[in-house]
Amino acid sequence: MANVTEMTDWADLPEILTIDEVAAYLRYSRKTIRRMIDDGRLAGVMLGRSWRIPKQALAALLEQAGAPEEAPAAGNSGRRQRRQGV
Repeated sequence: MANVTEMTDWADLPEILTIDEVAAYLRYSRKTIRRMIDDGRLAGVMLGRSWRIPKQALAALLEQAGAPEEAPAAGNSGRRQRRQGV
C-alpha cells in the first residue's frame, strides 16, 4: 500500500484507515481527528488500543461537509468555505 500522503485518488484509500491516515488525507492533526471521533462527527472503532475509521465513515463526513459525491475528498480539506455577501 502506498503512503496516504502520496494518495490523491479516493480509490487508493484502504477500506479501513488509522487516525494517522485520516489526518494525513484531510490535512488535520491527529488530535483533531480524535476529537471528531469523540464528539461523534466521525465514526471509528477501537480495536485493542488503536482506532480504525471505515472509509465509508470518512465519505459520510465529507458528504456532510459538502464535498462532491463522485470524488469525496478531491481537493477538499474538509474546512468550511466562506460565505460571500453576508
